[in-house]
Amino acid sequence: MNPKKHFGQHFLYQPYFFQTISESLDIHPDDKILEIGTGPARLTEYLLKKGANVWGVEIDKEMEEPLLRLKQKYPRFLYTIHDFLTLPKESLAEVNKIVGNLPYHLTIPILEKVIFETNAERIVFLLAEATALRFLAKEGIKQYSSATVMAQSFFEMKKLLFIDRKSFYPPPKIDSILLRFDRKKTNREITPKELQFYKGLFSKRRKILINTLANDSTSKERWIGRLKELCINPHERIENLTVQTLHRIYLKAEFDEYH
Repeated sequence: MNPKKHFGQHFLYQPYFFQTISESLDIHPDDKILEIGTGPARLTEYLLKKGANVWGVEIDKEMEEPLLRLKQKYPRFLYTIHDFLTLPKESLAEVNKIVGNLPYHLTIPILEKVIFETNAERIVFLLAEATALRFLAKEGIKQYSSATVMAQSFFEMKKLLFIDRKSFYPPPKIDSILLRFDRKKTNREITPKELQFYKGLFSKRRKILINTLANDSTSKERWIGRLKELCINPHERIENLTVQTLHRIYLKAEFDEYH
């Protein structure tokens, strides 16, 4: 089966990595594991052999043959030929763990859907190295972004493996990182509206904070007062503020909008 460039397909083929992925999922008999992008189903079969209940979602119709064979061999396996990003939220209700070798260009929208439309407690994704480093970044470095704020608001993350590009067929132009996400046991979860607020801030990351938040002299004066209340320097840059500080700024903006 030939990988397709327009789907961003790069297939992982070394069994050693399948073992690490399986172990990191911590599989239990009652788990409902969603695999995003099964490809030729090598990882899928490995998970099934470990006793997992797997639902595979694959966009490429030409990959259905190995999925059908697995379905005949493992009754607890289900699959859907569909674009994961257009699946209805209701269909994802029972999923508690998610795994996938993600198309690099779709990582952010896939993670957003996972966050807002599933209750998955553990996620193991194979990601482009640069994207994984953005999720793990600390304030003050260039990788720090709205994606950082999104990921760190919802998850504790752990880098599991660096995977060289030569481990894939065909080899991509970049290396990858296997990253585990564990959903935080907290009520602190950002909304889609709040995420858009952060995206707006980071789109102007080279500006000082007050110039990022304010559009005119009136709003600038108002925001200087708000930031003073929060003990935040108006001349700081977005990329130097912690996730917690950015959340406080958002709450102040929300409070003032409705009062």
